Amino acid sequence: MDQDTWIYTNKRPGNLVLRFRVKGFEKQFFVGTSLADKLRNRELVGVRRVRTVECLSIA
Repeated sequence: MDQDTWIYTNKRPGNLVLRFRVKGFEKQFFVGTSLADKLRNRELVGVRRVRTVECLSIA
């Protein structure tokens, strides 16, 4: 499975989490999903990642 450094699996519930940093902020941001770690769900979270990058680049 292709590894995306933004997306990882929360070990306890097994859900996918989107993790990223923003310039000007010291800590990382986490966006939890209720999606299980499956290939199709990773694709969906990947789309969410692209949208997040677009929103952050506009601001």
